[in-house]
Amino acid sequence: TGGTAPVLSIGGSDVFLGDGEKTGSLSFITSDASYTGAYPDGIAGEIASVSETATGAAYGLAFYTGTPTDSNRGERVRINRNGDVGIGVTLPTRLLDVQRNTVGDIAAFRGSDAARELVITSSTTTSTGDTYTLNANSSNGVVAFATGSSERMRIDSTGNLLVGTTT
Repeated sequence: TGGTAPVLSIGGSDVFLGDGEKTGSLSFITSDASYTGAYPDGIAGEIASVSETATGAAYGLAFYTGTPTDSNRGERVRINRNGDVGIGVTLPTRLLDVQRNTVGDIAAFRGSDAARELVITSSTTTSTGDTYTLNANSSNGVVAFATGSSERMRIDSTGNLLVGTTT
């Protein structure tokens, strides 16, 4: 139907919501014994509104999935209050923030219309690793490549390939 009235409305009744708590959710439940053995509630997937502050003043949307074999049902995707999307990241800080798993490659897309970056971090632990950045800046027509925090190569607005220098 048209208008502004919701067709389906699901909510919680908790008056005091803290960071990470759900205000309401839409759960997909199975009674399959192989799944309920790992998760007695049978929730195979869930979409939830999640508080993103200690006081419940801002909310994101989280998507949860699980499998019966690894018993790690959890949040897989988050759209935060600013519209940033995290895949494998519960608190995205960029337009698209992607982490394959807790140990592995991490990719993040960030920037404005004028300057866009793709940042890829490859690591064997979550605290160390090499960072590779591709920065496309439409305001000056430069595409730059960096390792760590140092620019190594660029293509300038006239098509020149510059290695080890920016001019």
